[in-house]
Amino acid sequence: MTNSIISTVENSTNTKHLSASPYCTLQWRRGQLLVKTPGKVKLPYIAALEKEELLVDCLKHSPIDLVKIDPKIGQARIKFWADASEQASKSIFLNIPSACQIPDSHWLLRGLQRITDMVGAFVLLPLLGLVIVFCYLLMLFNSSNSHSSSSLFDQEWHVGKRGKLFRVSKFGIEVVNKKNVNSEWHLFLLENLPLLLNVLRGDMSLIGRPCFSLEEAVKLNTKGLAQLNRVPGILPMLSNSDELDTSSNLLHLDSQTL
Repeated sequence: MTNSIISTVENSTNTKHLSASPYCTLQWRRGQLLVKTPGKVKLPYIAALEKEELLVDCLKHSPIDLVKIDPKIGQARIKFWADASEQASKSIFLNIPSACQIPDSHWLLRGLQRITDMVGAFVLLPLLGLVIVFCYLLMLFNSSNSHSSSSLFDQEWHVGKRGKLFRVSKFGIEVVNKKNVNSEWHLFLLENLPLLLNVLRGDMSLIGRPCFSLEEAVKLNTKGLAQLNRVPGILPMLSNSDELDTSSNLLHLDSQTL
């Protein structure tokens, strides 16, 4: 492409800001592309911010290491950027306010936790394999009866440590069906066992803070965003005085002044 996001940003003004689209402002800083809510600077429109294939091409040819995006941009726009960043092999994070950031734990504790996660995940992998085979056979049976095709897994965006976005695989809707699930334990297995793959990749831990989906994360208030500094887990941590109530972290939009 003759124009890229970064070159346009760098050549725009001394402040390196670009109001390239009604929904966002771009800022280039130290190898990062910050996607923020619209600013006051009015500069040329860039089609790449509306068309995924163009955005992917721009990101691939840009020198940026990662993308940081404001949660206020909204779920649909964040997913658009996340899909493009994934195709361009660029990491993408929710931009957590500095007031929400907390110091990282000691490297030794992180190492021990990682070893524990790897061992636990490998031990449970055979169970995941059995559940996948069972669900696949169940899906084939349902598809043959209903004459409709379905996918074994659905892909969703979730938010990891420091606001990093990563994909989670979950069994498809037809698999996780009330008619097929006869106990809460079976439902727990269907919803959480595929997350073992994310534990092996380092996106999650076996035990940690709640794993927020993208839809949930964009609704968090300031206290809720602070939780995104921690590693999410399949099993929630034991409640303590420092643990935040998930329900109280959600922004009550009805009470906001627009």
